[in-house]
Amino acid sequence: MYFAGEYVMSNIDKNRLFGQIAVKSGLITEAERDETLALQAADIANGINKHIGIYFFENNLLTKEQIQKILEYQNKLIKSQTQSQNNVPPNTVQAPSKQEDINAPLSTDVSNKPPDVNNDLSIETVKIIEEELRYEKIKNFFRAAEKNDINAILEYLKSGNDVNAKNKMGFTAIMIATRAGQTAALKTLLDRGASVHEKSEAGFNAMNFAVQYPECSSLLNRYLNYK
Repeated sequence: MYFAGEYVMSNIDKNRLFGQIAVKSGLITEAERDETLALQAADIANGINKHIGIYFFENNLLTKEQIQKILEYQNKLIKSQTQSQNNVPPNTVQAPSKQEDINAPLSTDVSNKPPDVNNDLSIETVKIIEEELRYEKIKNFFRAAEKNDINAILEYLKSGNDVNAKNKMGFTAIMIATRAGQTAALKTLLDRGASVHEKSEAGFNAMNFAVQYPECSSLLNRYLNYK
């Protein structure tokens, strides 16, 4: 929505964005997110207004530390979105009101310089295509880590690809393997230089996902002690 000529994200969209970050960070499921949003909506209808994070905390879905990290990342995304939208005339931009809008990547380009149709746009298009192809390769790599597909992992790395490559949320393959409890994939990645210290955009590392998997936790700790 626009207020006094400036783009402002509604509280409903902020709640959806918070839930989406929590899901994409692997901390809650989509069902848990949707159930919590529905619970909050019912409370709002009854005049009860509480931040969405409180619901996740009260239901033991997120810790205070996790909520704080999600809020920090959410604020960064909202700031980026606000800067982008406020550089466009209000009558040409629709405020995000659907879930698919919340999922869409947020633009960080705040340049007012008009593009050169014959040059800049074609270069930008090539960059976008190259970036999407890179993320597609990373997605397949992550899927191999999640499914414990050692051959696919080795094939990806044999081509000279980065073992610490990140997706758009800042995840690395060892975070995915740890979250899925895949110790064989995790060991394969660690043996080939995967870093335990890498963090996602929301501030999480592989150790944050090892709580439910003692074998993964032990493996990560042994690697940290060895290093």
